[in-house]
Amino acid sequence: MKDALVVIPSVIEDFPVVKIGCEAFMRTKVVSVVIPDSVVDIAKSEYMGRGCFRECKSLEKVRLSKNLTSIPNECFHGCKALKEIILSNGLERIGAYAFQDSGLESIVIPDSVTDMSHGVFDACKNLTTVLIGNGVQTIRDNTFEGCSSLKTITIGDGVKEICYMAFVNCTALEAVTIGNGVEIIGDRAFMDCNNLRAVTIGSSIKAIGGRA
Repeated sequence: MKDALVVIPSVIEDFPVVKIGCEAFMRTKVVSVVIPDSVVDIAKSEYMGRGCFRECKSLEKVRLSKNLTSIPNECFHGCKALKEIILSNGLERIGAYAFQDSGLESIVIPDSVTDMSHGVFDACKNLTTVLIGNGVQTIRDNTFEGCSSLKTITIGDGVKEICYMAFVNCTALEAVTIGNGVEIIGDRAFMDCNNLRAVTIGSSIKAIGGRA
């Protein structure tokens, strides 16, 4: 595939486009993608397949379907040129390693997201700011591991647990605001965050793990 601007149609020969298959655009030179609102989610086999834009290193811009409720595992893994993406308020789940090693510089997780799997933003070395909405309940293992440019993070009141090594090796991290809902901070959650100077912990905390 040559360098391309891709607009996926919502209808082909009177049939709605509801699915993008696994690895459909993997390692292509696509630059921009518009995903129609007919693409919905993974639960009804109407989904964006696992790794469908994996290692599209030229991909700069993505317009997601407003009706998409799930971003599958490894969907934008290794998309080095992808600096930003807007997640719609209908999104409910982000799969494992969905944006791992991508070029994202900032991210806002909307309140509609309730399930964020492990390693979602692992090794996003350009990521500087993160806002996690009130819907996410658990920040899982290695979610932000090795985000070496991450400076500030705000964790919504819906989060109850920050898991093992969730922010390990975020060496530029300076300030963390932990919402009032957080009860458990897991082992090594912020290990090797050597520049961390300010941590605000909410009133619900019950346990802080070893080397957290």
